[in-house]
Amino acid sequence: MIGIFTQFLQLFSAARDPAAPSWFDRVKAFFGGSIARGGASSAPQKSGIVEAVTNILTAGQQKDIDVLARTLWGEARGEGVRGMHAVANVIMRRHSLRKYGQGWPSFGPVAGSVAQIAQAPWQFSAWNPDDPNREKLLTVSESDPDFKKAKQIAAAAVRGELPDITAGADHYHTAAVKPNWSKGQTPVAVIGNHKFFRLVNFAGV
Repeated sequence: MIGIFTQFLQLFSAARDPAAPSWFDRVKAFFGGSIARGGASSAPQKSGIVEAVTNILTAGQQKDIDVLARTLWGEARGEGVRGMHAVANVIMRRHSLRKYGQGWPSFGPVAGSVAQIAQAPWQFSAWNPDDPNREKLLTVSESDPDFKKAKQIAAAAVRGELPDITAGADHYHTAAVKPNWSKGQTPVAVIGNHKFFRLVNFAGV
């Protein structure tokens, strides 16, 4: 890591050469690819520093991403990228609520991790002990294209980069069922075969 930042600092101490790329172009090239003399850039490639920054994740974040991705895959792989995105929004909304002690205790522990919220008992059925999806989601790998997409969505969610497309929903169900908690409630979004509801109103998140 020290070597990488030494290289980075050298970009700013390079001798001025009118024919050479500007320091901005050199920095851009260092982060994303190589450039030819005169400032023409080549196709972006991963550099050492990009890989290093990508790998700066705590063990907790890595677990959150893995568990969240498995949840999305188990709950909504048949709904495509947008459907998995929406389920991620619900889980992250619950995570934010519990951070402030809001929401229902069944959402998971106060200030619980994303993984704890996703695996809260009897909340997301793919994790239920008797659900046929459970064994599948425990063993799926990135060789499965849907799981690879789920992992990308989960990573964006954990990093706080996933926009909400559910209008702040904290519950959802498939169109094929009507659980007791949804009676008298109006969906705030309908995405694919899932109906989304916002049952907890809290201005803090």
